[in-house]
Amino acid sequence: GALFLALQLAFRRYHYGDWLPNTYYAKVSSITLAERIGLGWRYLLASLPKVGFMPLLGLLPLVLWRRALALCRITALISAGWLAAVVWMGGDHFYCARFLLPILPLAALAFFEETARLLLPRIPPERRLLPLPLLGVLLGALSLTQTDDLQRRYREISELRDAKILATFLDRYAEPGDALAIGAIGYVGYHTKLRIIDMYGLIDRHIARFGKRNAFTKPGHLVGDEDYVLARRPRFIHPSFSRSYQNLLHDERFLSTYQQIRLEFPDRMRKALWVRKDRFLPDIPLPSEPALGPLIHLAPE
Repeated sequence: GALFLALQLAFRRYHYGDWLPNTYYAKVSSITLAERIGLGWRYLLASLPKVGFMPLLGLLPLVLWRRALALCRITALISAGWLAAVVWMGGDHFYCARFLLPILPLAALAFFEETARLLLPRIPPERRLLPLPLLGVLLGALSLTQTDDLQRRYREISELRDAKILATFLDRYAEPGDALAIGAIGYVGYHTKLRIIDMYGLIDRHIARFGKRNAFTKPGHLVGDEDYVLARRPRFIHPSFSRSYQNLLHDERFLSTYQQIRLEFPDRMRKALWVRKDRFLPDIPLPSEPALGPLIHLAPE
């Protein structure tokens, strides 16, 4: 494991010029350790009920250390290390307790095996593990009770559909070499093949390493550099929660250079997109009143 980690770090240093990925600098190094631990602890307390407290139950072999199987002790140590890492990095702002999912199988195995050994010591190990898949089904069923998470998931599916429509719209007007400044890149960045300026800094080395600290919002949304974004002169700028975009809204250089257009999606949801005035949409006239951007109706193709 140590050799694999060393090789991975060496490759990152050689290929990207950094020992660690941009996500570390953008998400972790941009806030203090005390802030991260506070956020991570609150995230852990809020997320554990969503997975039936299984990551905690999986630490049972640490309590039964001398009596526990060696394999279960190892899985419990891995789970404990992972939980500590989640707290150290400041948790997450996405739903469904996704940072706890990687250790669920290990935690379930350790808890189930040690509990069965205590309660059913005479049953052979291979028979004790037979009901283990049922535990997986129960954990999956538990996720169905998280209605808030499910509603957010439905919204995400709707946003993905809108992203596909937006990508088609951008394809219609984009020219080779055009750039798009955006927060959540996702499908739009992948499909359009535009040059991407990631205003969150997750794939932009400058913003990740040298971005300015924002007033606290969410883990991963903390750094930005509006001057850097403007200097890159992207043709399109998509709204986001990033520091870069929020500060651009109060920057006269941005307001005098870009024109907002309003996009209406099939569900009547309206979203904004900013287009550089000197490279405006060829078949849509630049409005005489900048505050009233043109309303464009979008539909799936």
